[in-house]
Amino acid sequence: MTFDNLIHMFRGATLSSTDPSHDVATRPPRHTHRTHAATINRRRYTTGRRLVVVDIENLIGGAVLHHTEALWARRRLTQVRAVTETDQVVIGTSHIGLIHVGTAWTHQRYVVGSGPDGADLALLEVLAEDLPTKYDEVVLASGDGIFTDAVAALCAAGVRVHVVAVRNRLSRRLRLVASQITLLDQPYDAAAISASA
Repeated sequence: MTFDNLIHMFRGATLSSTDPSHDVATRPPRHTHRTHAATINRRRYTTGRRLVVVDIENLIGGAVLHHTEALWARRRLTQVRAVTETDQVVIGTSHIGLIHVGTAWTHQRYVVGSGPDGADLALLEVLAEDLPTKYDEVVLASGDGIFTDAVAALCAAGVRVHVVAVRNRLSRRLRLVASQITLLDQPYDAAAISASA
């Protein structure tokens, strides 16, 4: 038995069949790859899970400097049903806003990046994780065009991507690749919120 045949046997070790056509020692590698892809697809479409990725600085228009800013973002996303109690949530922020985000949005996953696009780059690492095998849908709370390629890749892998963004902060490129768009008509306005408090 050749080394290549042994490799194919190990790759197909999880298969169980009495059909000779499923003999992993004689099956072409391309068939093995298709079988593996089909397994991933079945797993992806039966998870029923949703991941919410929040670019909070894009939503409020800058670094999170106060608890009320983070609270506003959470409430707005809840109002449009972009976030539910059963969702897994990842929030990207700079180190400046981490405490404010953490107190307004507890028991979530936080990724921190500072400097130009620091928080965005941290969120891009999250979007590059093996999401298609874990989630049916990803909600991206951001209108930043930096996420366009990552969203396109997820959609190509069969993941539904719902983009939620403030109307005047949605990239045209991002709009084109998303599966669904929800626009927030009213951006964060500290003066208006203070006046109504």
